[in-house]
Amino acid sequence: MTSRILLVDEHTLFRAGVSRLLEAEPGLEVAGEAETGEEALELADALRPDVVLMAIRIPGCGGIEATRRLTERHPRMRVLIVTGETDRALARHALEAGASGFLQKRASATDLMNAIHTVAQGGMFLDPAMVLKWLRDNPMETPPGGGHEAVGLTPRQVEVLQLIAEGYTSAQIAERLFISLRTVEYHRHNLSDRLRLRRRVDIVHYAIAHGLLDHDGHHPD
Repeated sequence: MTSRILLVDEHTLFRAGVSRLLEAEPGLEVAGEAETGEEALELADALRPDVVLMAIRIPGCGGIEATRRLTERHPRMRVLIVTGETDRALARHALEAGASGFLQKRASATDLMNAIHTVAQGGMFLDPAMVLKWLRDNPMETPPGGGHEAVGLTPRQVEVLQLIAEGYTSAQIAERLFISLRTVEYHRHNLSDRLRLRRRVDIVHYAIAHGLLDHDGHHPD
């Protein structure tokens, strides 16, 4: 299936460059371009894109508010924040507004395509470089003993948590672990209730702090 993309950024040259990259990628199609938050809302209503690439600093209502309105109007529409900033608070606000992830503008074309495909398929994408910077700036203390034992989870729950933190969707987790989608959702619900972690960014922090992932977002083993 082809994912239709709406580009939202006030800089014409940036949109033109990204548009060329997307048009060359199989399975992606540029549905339209917008410069302001209000224009993005209007085009999203009219074009119904699958994914919106949203800058934060745009004229009008701004990228975060536009994201909030978009996701309220169109719950299935995915918003990927593409920003030149690395401020943790801004990214948190964007996720709280309903964004499905964020990526630095200086990221590679490969990372951009991976991010778009991930959110288009229902997953979350957090720029590894940004997450690593936040963890270095705000190191979390590992609990005494560390490792899997300190978490108090079953081996299967640990596997599911690790894959969630790495950005896999429930369907992808089911396929990797050879279990049903319903079982994955059951584990996700239990993990959410037990650990009280509602967002993937919090799951990533938790997994790294407890030795379940390394600081690059991969299994430590």
